[in-house]
Order: sequence, then structure tokens, then C-alpha cells
Amino acid sequence: MVEWLLIRLPARTTAPAEPDAVPWMVVDEAGHQIVPPGAATLAKIATMVDQRRVVVIVPGADVLGLEAELPPLSGAKLLQAIPFAVEEQLAEDVDTLHFAAGSRLPSGRTPIEVVSRPLIEGWLQQLAAIGIAPRAMYADTGLLPAVRGQTVALLESADLAIRVDDRPVLRLPATPFAEALLVAFAAETASPLPPLTLYASPADWQLARSEIEPMRERFATFKVQLLPNGPLPLFAPRAVGAEAGDSRPVNLLQGAYAPRSRALTEWRTWRLAAALGAIALALHAGALALEYRNLRAAERALDAAIGEVVRVTLPGDSDGANPRARIEQRLLAVRAGQGDTGPWLRALAALASARIASPEAELESLGLESGAVNVRIKAANAESLERISAALRASGWQAELQGGSASENAYEGRIRLSVVRSDS
Repeated sequence: MVEWLLIRLPARTTAPAEPDAVPWMVVDEAGHQIVPPGAATLAKIATMVDQRRVVVIVPGADVLGLEAELPPLSGAKLLQAIPFAVEEQLAEDVDTLHFAAGSRLPSGRTPIEVVSRPLIEGWLQQLAAIGIAPRAMYADTGLLPAVRGQTVALLESADLAIRVDDRPVLRLPATPFAEALLVAFAAETASPLPPLTLYASPADWQLARSEIEPMRERFATFKVQLLPNGPLPLFAPRAVGAEAGDSRPVNLLQGAYAPRSRALTEWRTWRLAAALGAIALALHAGALALEYRNLRAAERALDAAIGEVVRVTLPGDSDGANPRARIEQRLLAVRAGQGDTGPWLRALAALASARIASPEAELESLGLESGAVNVRIKAANAESLERISAALRASGWQAELQGGSASENAYEGRIRLSVVRSDS
């Protein structure tokens, strides 16, 4: 489940030192409370970020909300066109201001929010210093519920924020309350006025109640909703996009202040591990290449040894043929009973027959020397070796036992077997 950490920065006109207590709460993707609202220093709140997505809510008094008819552009081109469209409505130099655009409304106009560049940079620098990188930044006025055909107002101390229908929010002094309402409903001709829902803390309601109560009869309905935990629960659904509708709040983090992609952020977090992984992969590839080169050298040496055996054992074959293929062809011919087996293969066959005399014996190695075969055999004892030698001589071969050595469980000896039979 995705969790969102909402942080509400206090009202200010410059970027002061970190405030002592900042309201915060944790909600799910529907804006429902997971961790109830609280207040803590930004440094303490930074320890709660973890894998949560962060939304920062800034004072609406520091953000100017406008609407304008803009050309059908998007991205950077749209942001470049905004200053020219609203320049006449601003008293400040547009070069000192940051502009953010919302989604085009059904009326065809586009909501625009304007904030001082030094101010938004101060907010972001203050957050970055403690490791907080927000996904979105909204003016609190933009997070008031937008209900068609109804009026929503938020009373906070001496300020009153009013959204009539789903139009942009007006922020007015709350005192006198009657005059604030007259300004908010100046364009309304209906009587009674559209239904009004007023949100306020219990303390603010008690202070303004005597002034507000006489206004009830001016509205079709007049409801008061108390906010014992402050306005964050009221802001939460729109802050996470769960109840935005057509009048989605304008994210101030656009253009130069747009949040970096999650992939880039994660890459920076894991780049050391990725670099070490790349080094390990390169070392592994180098080791494999070295092993492959050694195996190729061993294969060439083996082919040379096979070639030497073939030249000695099969002297009549063509030297140009592949040594392994020549051996395989000759063995296939012998198994099929075809062709001349040669004295060498007859000697091997005689050795195999002689081993029947000592079936436990094991052939350790064969060696060629001056027309003879030197055989190294491991047997149970010297007598087993002698029986093999006697069987070779009985079959007409010259077999000479050339000594051996005894170990704990076996006896290893050598027999010199002449390729030419004694009766030839």
C-alpha cells in the first residue's frame, strides 16, 4: 500500500530558521488517515519519510491563484507562455516569479499559481538540507474541497478561505465575517445563496460564532464542521489526488523545480553498489577469458599428443587427416570387424584378454617406446601382476615384468610388451 506523508509549512514571507513545530500526518492513496496528525520539527519529520511519498503544503497567502486562456501547449512551452498571458495582472517583475499551470478546466481556462522564486527556493532548500524531497507542493487553498453547487469555507484565526462552486479559492480577512461573504458572493444573484459548509477548529469557531450565526439565513443550508486535529485531514484527499475532479490542485513543483525521477534518485542511492557490481562482473569476465585461453592451450597440447600417438600407432594413415577423426574411424572399423587392426591394436586386445587372469587389476597407463608398449598396472598383489604377464606370454607375446612397488592396499608394476609376436 502506498503511504503519503503530508507536511504543512507555516505562513511566512521569507525563509526563516526551521520552525519549532510543523503539522504532519500519514495517509493512504485514498487520503484516509494511517497515522493521526501531529506536530514536530522538520528534522524529526524527516526520520518518518522512509518509503513514503512526501507532499508539502505551503501557505495560500504566499501563493497567488489566477486563471488565463492559454494556447494548447504543454510542458516547458506552456510554462514559457504563462508570464506573457498574466503579466498585466502582476505587480512584480515576472523574472522574480515562478509560475505553475494546472489542468485545463471545462471552461477552457487554465488555473495558474504564482509564487516568489526566492520563497519556493527557500522552502526546497530547507527541506533538502534534512533529506526531504517532496513529490508535490500545493498551496493550502488549492486543497479545499471543490463541490459543484456548494460553497466550502475554511476559517483559520483571522483568515477565511472560500471556494464557491468549483471556482478558484478566495482568501480574505475573516473579520468582519459578513463583509468577507459579501465579497465572496458578489457575483451571486440567487437567493438564498448556495449551501455553505464551514470548517473551523473548535477554538476558532467559538471566537467567531456570534458573528457567523446571524448569517445562516442567507444560505440554503449552513453547516459547520469542526476540525479538532486541524485542517490536514480536510486537505488529504486532494493532496494525494483521490478527490481532485476537474479542479485538480496545481503542483508548484514544475519547470526548474520539478522533482527528479525516482529512477535517477534510486540510481544515486545505489550507484556505489552498481559500480562494485560492474567491477565484479568485469573481473569475472576476465577470469573466464583467461580460463578459456588456458583451455584452448590445453586442447592444442592434447591434439599434438594425439597426433604423436597416431603417427606411432597408425603409421600408414595420411598425416593431413584430423588425428582424432583418424582414431575414431579406426576404432569404428575394428568394432565392425573391418580393415587391418595392426600389431598395436592386436597387442591391446591381447592385454585386455590377459587381464581376465586378474580381473581386479586396473590399467594405470600405456606408453610407447622403441616398438614396445610399457604398461603400468595396479593389482591386488605381485602374484596378480605375474598372472597377467604369464597370460600374455601364453598367447604368444613377449611380456617382461619390469618390477613394481607395494602400497597399503595394492601393488603397482610395469610390464614391457613387445608389439611383434614371438612366433612371427
